[in-house]
Amino acid sequence: MEISELGLGIKEIGNGRFAATLQMKHMKRARYFIGTSCDEVARRMQVFIHAEEDRKAIQKARLMERNARIKRDRIEAAAKLKVGDIFCNSWGYEQTNVDFFEVIGIQGSMAEIRAISQEEVPGSQANMSESVTPIPGAFHGESFKKIIQSTGTEPYFSMGHGWCGKWDGRPKYQSHYA
Repeated sequence: MEISELGLGIKEIGNGRFAATLQMKHMKRARYFIGTSCDEVARRMQVFIHAEEDRKAIQKARLMERNARIKRDRIEAAAKLKVGDIFCNSWGYEQTNVDFFEVIGIQGSMAEIRAISQEEVPGSQANMSESVTPIPGAFHGESFKKIIQSTGTEPYFSMGHGWCGKWDGRPKYQSHYA
C-alpha cells in the first residue's frame, strides 16, 4: 500500500517540521507521524504500514497453522476412540458431581455419547460423599453428539460444566447435600 493510495496529506506544522495522521480501519487510535521533511514523514508512514501488513500476514499464518493443528489433533483423537469407551465429567461448586458417558457412535470428528448410570463403591461412603464407578450399558436420557477435541495426546469433550475426559478406570469422588 502506497502513501498516495491512502489519500493522506502531509502538512507543515511550523519550525521546519511536517506531520501526518494515519487512521486504518482495524486501529482503535490514529497514528501520528512527525519529521523534518515530507519525505521523512512519508518514509515513517510507509515503514509502519508495511510492518502492519507483515503483522497481519504473520497472524493469518499462525491462525491457519493453529487451525490445521486442531484439525489434525481431532482426527488423531478420533482414531483413539472406540464405541464403548467411557468418559467422566467431574464438576460442581461446593459439591462435586460426577457424570459418566459412554461412546455409542463415531463419525469423523464427532462422537455420539449417552449418559450412563453409576454405582457407589462399597465401603466408600462418608459424610455426604462416596466414590462411584460407571455401569457400562446402563443408559439414561437421550444420546447427543459432541465434537471430539484433543489435549494433544488424549481425546475429550467440552461440556456445559467444564470438560469430559476418558475415564481412567479408578473410582471417582463425589459429594452432595442431604
